Amino acid sequence: AQWSSNQESPGFIRGECQSLIGLPACIAGLLLAYPVANRISRNLMQRLVVLIVIIGGITCIAKAF
Repeated sequence: AQWSSNQESPGFIRGECQSLIGLPACIAGLLLAYPVANRISRNLMQRLVVLIVIIGGITCIAKAF
């Protein structure tokens, strides 16, 4: 059955609410990241970012196959 734009389909989250689901996690991540980022060196932070990007790239490549 097709759902019109003014009806909610059961079991699905509406598009407007989907972006709000991750908001608490995003705020918590920011609040936890600032104290950690101030305690580690710039070089270590750069290495961590490169490592995260590499892991993300490998994950994307692995999911493609």
